[in-house]
Amino acid sequence: MSLRARLGWLGGILLVGMALRVSLFGGLLGWDDLEYRAAADGLLAGDWVPRSMFWTRYGLILPLALSRWAFGAGEHVTYECHELVRR
Repeated sequence: MSLRARLGWLGGILLVGMALRVSLFGGLLGWDDLEYRAAADGLLAGDWVPRSMFWTRYGLILPLALSRWAFGAGEHVTYECHELVRR
């Protein structure tokens, strides 16, 4: 399989994964969401040292930190993203 074909497959898998994540995301629930938000804010502030086990879940906190960096924090972000998905 050529490199171009492999990159095509990888891009397709990533797009499907992102579409599933956006369409099925129900928000962070329970007490953990506060820890993940603190970890994401810590990363944005340049604090890369894990403070708890929650800070080591990079698959969750890196996208969260990226979205908070790109869009800010607050209910307006949820509403705007929901409107983008509905279109």
